[in-house]
Parts: sequence; structure tokens; C-alpha cells
Amino acid sequence: MKNIDKLEHFIVWFGIALFFSHYLGILVGASLSLFLGIVKEIYDELFESHFSWGDLLADVLGILVAILLI
Repeated sequence: MKNIDKLEHFIVWFGIALFFSHYLGILVGASLSLFLGIVKEIYDELFESHFSWGDLLADVLGILVAILLI
């Protein structure tokens, strides 16, 4: 189940990075995507379960792959 969660993080942040990069440029799109990933983990820590470095790593990998594809 944890692997599916990481895959979901990878796919969602890949898509977010592609979307924002298309409209705002690669640097802004990647930065905004990373910012949103960090905010999501802080939200999880405060209101849901816990901050997950693994989830954040999956987010970053999704963002990096999106940048490489662009």
C-alpha cells in the first residue's frame, strides 16, 4: 500500500510540474510544484497523519522527470 502512495505522489507532482511549467516556465513551474509538495506535507503533519520524507522524495522525483521531459 505504501508503494502505491509513493507512485501517486510521483504521478500527481509530475502532472502539476508539467502543467505549471507549460504556463509559467520551467523554473517557476518546478519551484511552485516543490512549494506545493512541502505545503502538502506540512498540512499532513498538522492535520492528517505525519510529515513524510518519502512522499516528498516521490514529489521531487516526479518534478525532476517532468523537467527532463520538457
